[in-house]
Amino acid sequence: MSGVLIREYKVEDGDDVEELFRFHTGKHLRKATSLFYKKELDGKPLDNVVAVVAVVNDRVVGFSGVQMVDDKEINYPATIVHSDFRNRGIGKMLMRKKLEIAVERGLREYTSIVGAENIASRKMLESMGNFLISDQGEYEKNKRWVKYTKKIT
Repeated sequence: MSGVLIREYKVEDGDDVEELFRFHTGKHLRKATSLFYKKELDGKPLDNVVAVVAVVNDRVVGFSGVQMVDDKEINYPATIVHSDFRNRGIGKMLMRKKLEIAVERGLREYTSIVGAENIASRKMLESMGNFLISDQGEYEKNKRWVKYTKKIT
């Protein structure tokens, strides 16, 4: 999509990113994930945290982040796009940039767990290639999750 800038997170993006999380917490993202990023990105991000934003007309409209534990283990995978900007490829652009940076830092496997009902996120992951369903389960009665894994060579 033209007019979209994907770049690494800056501290001054904090209020906009917090607003994105506030809108999404309780929907597709857990509260623990939003609290992690609020705390970790409040100052200079740690070397093991990869965070990128999508900016349109000086407004942050998307965020993607991950904490790298080691080359195969991650915590707090998240990708959020403001509802007014969805279905334009922004989520995929954020994921690509996040993965590019994480691979440069040594990541060799990326895992993401999404709600089975979160069709948009599932389609995005599946359309990026090499994301395979590696596990599935139930987290509440009638609520299922799907685990996607991408091995990076």
